[in-house]
Amino acid sequence: MSSAADTRAASSPVAIELEGVQYSIAGRAILKGVDLAVPAGKIMSIMGASGCGKTTLLKTIIGLVRPDSGRILVEGQDLAALDERKLNEARKQMGLVFQYAALFDSLTVWENVGFGLLRQRRPRREIDETVERLLVAVGLRRDVKDLYPNELSGGMQKRVGMARALALDPKIVLYDEPTSGLDPIMATTIDELIVSLCEQFRTTAVVVSHHLPSILRISAQVAMLSEGKIIAHGTPEQIRQTDDPIVRQFLAGSTKGPLAAGDLGAEEVR
Repeated sequence: MSSAADTRAASSPVAIELEGVQYSIAGRAILKGVDLAVPAGKIMSIMGASGCGKTTLLKTIIGLVRPDSGRILVEGQDLAALDERKLNEARKQMGLVFQYAALFDSLTVWENVGFGLLRQRRPRREIDETVERLLVAVGLRRDVKDLYPNELSGGMQKRVGMARALALDPKIVLYDEPTSGLDPIMATTIDELIVSLCEQFRTTAVVVSHHLPSILRISAQVAMLSEGKIIAHGTPEQIRQTDDPIVRQFLAGSTKGPLAAGDLGAEEVR
């Protein structure tokens, strides 16, 4: 299994590379030198205890949070060094699926999925075709496009969020706790959909989660974030077989080990 200092996937091109990423807020260090390489066209899951900084790390990748130091290379471009205008351009190659979908309550499904296209003033016919194609891709009927978020189940809202993230044809899709709040059957449905969309749209996917069944089911690579650093990285099988006591405790869901109860319940900056 690779160490935190050696996470480069030598066998395939790298879509995202983090080098020494550090981030603090109010004097408290959240990320303490994260090194990670995400292979292109694969699903990478980042796991860790609640509040360990997974969502913060995801936000640094998409540029919603600026690191204090380090480099964030996306398709070879250092996002941390870009001004706001260039950063906004770079973000267009990435889609983000929020933990609870984060749909606009006052907008229909059509308007939510087509939101980015509407802002770009794309032709109505193009938006119609894109919305309908993506609704089908995420397993929804075309006629849900006129419904509002409060008329959808939790699983349907998640899928609309996934369709919206794909609307601008990104190369990379980031998922924040995609199965949170779902029953086991719907969680499996979302897992299978992430795999299917990655293959169908040829995207690189980064999933942050603490839901072990999902992580081990869908991922080509898994990394564990603990105390602000990547402490383990490898295939799901390599992660299962690791001797690292922190990873083993996390996989076992045990309260006994180097991860104290206080670490497991730490507050993450949102």
